[in-house]
Amino acid sequence: MNLFDILQGSVKKALIIKDSEHSYDELREASLSIASQLLQNNIKKGDRVLISATPSFETVSAIYGCARAGVIFVPIAPVISKRRLSSIIANSEPVAMLDDTGRFMNLPDNIGILKPSLKERTDPLPFPPSGSDIASIIYTSGSTGDPKGVTMTHDNMLFAANSIKTYLDMKESDVILNCLPLSFDYGLYQVLLSGHSEATLILEPSFIYLNNILKIIDERKVTGWPVVPAILELLFKMGKGEHS
Repeated sequence: MNLFDILQGSVKKALIIKDSEHSYDELREASLSIASQLLQNNIKKGDRVLISATPSFETVSAIYGCARAGVIFVPIAPVISKRRLSSIIANSEPVAMLDDTGRFMNLPDNIGILKPSLKERTDPLPFPPSGSDIASIIYTSGSTGDPKGVTMTHDNMLFAANSIKTYLDMKESDVILNCLPLSFDYGLYQVLLSGHSEATLILEPSFIYLNNILKIIDERKVTGWPVVPAILELLFKMGKGEHS
């Protein structure tokens, strides 16, 4: 089993991003289109591909598309220092980058820049990867030195997602709000957890505007909101510590 296999096509709402909504059928088809795009650009199973991890439908589709193609995805922040990016490139040796921002125009010549294509696929896809194949390399912040890459197989990531899903008793009726970066493992796993549970995932670019976040929680009837200490600190400063 691989990460793509957790996507069950259905008309159920998979993603909410600003005013746009996307079903699991749409997400699955877009992911297959990106897998086909990678194949058309001679990117093979086991190759590494950077993903500019914006909170977008294209990014989530790219994650699952890479998984289906057997390509190792390396999520990076859409705003990243030159030093950090150079370190990640030197370590992971990517052959391409999937980017929907247009910000990465000065990469080395041997790294092709692809805008995620969500058009209908035309090429047959190769045999899917197995659970023991590498799915992703996730890099640490590099705050104490160069970023360190953590290599994760499909089995590793599925086991973690399934364990958290079971512990939290996540269901398809759940609505998860994520405002953490998708280049951060805690943020990335919200994509996998939601897909594994067939829950609805709301992607927000930041937690800075907490009044807006709290409004979304109320209006969308959010049942899960992953937070980090910085978010809790802002909440208490607002005097909203009692909000659950």
